[in-house]
Amino acid sequence: MYKHLVCFFSYKRPELTEKSFLNLLENIRPTDQLLVIDQQMENYDLYTRYKDRIDYLFFLKMNYEIGPAWMLIKKTTEWIKDKAKSFGHKGDKIWIPEIIDIVESDTIGNKGWIDRVEKLIDLPKVGIASGFYEKGIRQLLEPVDENGIMYSETANGVNMMFKLDYFLDLFDVLGGKGQDWAVSKLNLKRGNIVALRDEIEHIGEDMRRGTY
Repeated sequence: MYKHLVCFFSYKRPELTEKSFLNLLENIRPTDQLLVIDQQMENYDLYTRYKDRIDYLFFLKMNYEIGPAWMLIKKTTEWIKDKAKSFGHKGDKIWIPEIIDIVESDTIGNKGWIDRVEKLIDLPKVGIASGFYEKGIRQLLEPVDENGIMYSETANGVNMMFKLDYFLDLFDVLGGKGQDWAVSKLNLKRGNIVALRDEIEHIGEDMRRGTY
C-alpha cells in the first residue's frame, strides 16, 4: 500500500461539492493525507465542518481555474517533501507521499477505489492511472482483462493518479483549462495512461463550474 496525497479542489457548486467530498472522505485510508483547495471560498462552511479530516486547506479569494490549482498542488507537494527532509530529524513524524491523486469536486467513487486504482500504477510503462474512463477518449487497446482495464492516449482530469517524482517532473506551468489534455500530451512521451473503467462517476459532466 502506497501513501497517497489526495488532492481535491472545488469552485462553487456547493451541493455537488459536498456530495463528492463526503464520498471522498469515505474512501481515504488512514495512511493517506488530504489536500483541499477551495477557489473563491464558496465552500468555506463545508470544509471548516470537516477540518479535522483535512491535512492541508487553502481558501482562495479568486477563481484561478483548474491549471493553476494543479500548479498549487505541485508546489505544496514539493513543500511537504522538503519539510519532511528538513524537520524530520527534530522528532516530527516523517510523512512523504508516494502517490499524488487528483480528484475533482464532481466525482463519486466506488468504495475502495483508491486501492483498486493503485494496483494499476505499477503496470509496465504506466505514467498515469485513473478510476475514470470517458466515452469518446480514444483508447489504444480493448479492455486488457475482464475487469475493464483500458489503455488510452488521454485521461480526464476528473481523476488522475501519479507516482510522486513523476508528478513533480511532468509539468511546470499549465493553462487555465485543458490541463488534463496538456498533462496527457506530456505523459505520452514517457508512459501509458491506464484506466479502470466504472470506478469513478463524473456527476458534474454536463454542468458549467460557475453556474450550479
